[in-house]
Amino acid sequence: MKKLILTIASIAVTSILFAQIQTNPSNQYYNNQNEYYNAQLPINTKSVSGPNKEVVNVFYITFNYPSQSIENAILERLKKEGLEGKKMKNNFFAFKGVKYNYLWNRTFDFYINVIGSQNAGTVNLLMSQGYDNFIDTNDYEIQKRVSDWLTGLDIDIQRYIHSQTLNGEIKEYEEAQKELKKLNKEKSKIESKIAKKDIERRTFEAKRTIPDQNNMNSIDPNILEKEQKKANDLEEDRNKLDYELKEIKQKIEAAEKHVAEHDKAIKEIKSAKP
Repeated sequence: MKKLILTIASIAVTSILFAQIQTNPSNQYYNNQNEYYNAQLPINTKSVSGPNKEVVNVFYITFNYPSQSIENAILERLKKEGLEGKKMKNNFFAFKGVKYNYLWNRTFDFYINVIGSQNAGTVNLLMSQGYDNFIDTNDYEIQKRVSDWLTGLDIDIQRYIHSQTLNGEIKEYEEAQKELKKLNKEKSKIESKIAKKDIERRTFEAKRTIPDQNNMNSIDPNILEKEQKKANDLEEDRNKLDYELKEIKQKIEAAEKHVAEHDKAIKEIKSAKP
């Protein structure tokens, strides 16, 4: 479990600090103060099957992050900006009749889809003035705005991945704390049983028949046999409780380590916030 936690934290920190945009590996870096910089990239275009299965020209950019994280980060950002997309064919999300100055200073439609894998994803962006009246990808003003917007997505994706990783680690931390609390309750119950069993043993020993030279002949052997069996049973019960207590203490020790490891991982992830 410890190795798993440290691996998760390591992946989170690595993906946040070192994942780079595939189209230009030197476009971003962190300085000594961990400050983010994003240089402009030349815009890229290609032909793909569009939201209505027609062949269209799109702007695109590829990031070295899981494609699902890229898609989620973009949709989350657009939702915060008041834009809700409608799912269409070829995994495009349509944003119709919007005013979105980051991309254009007019009312227009735009479509986004993300394709890729766990290692990288490509964002395809298509713009239209309505229906199939698609905007020319060679338009300089559009190229500049789209280039700025697409490259600027990198920090949004990093922040999304960071947030998801942190939330996941916090959830694991809370689960570990619950488990530790549960184990401590079990420990208290066992200790309570031990205390009661010790009282029972002391009470029994105080009333137990003690043979001596004066009463040896008058004591019923069956009574001695029953009392010995009772003493053996009490000792066996006590030994079982001792074993349970030892076992639960070992589990508590392991659970405390898990809590500490998750706490450390949370602090490391927080310190790597982009």
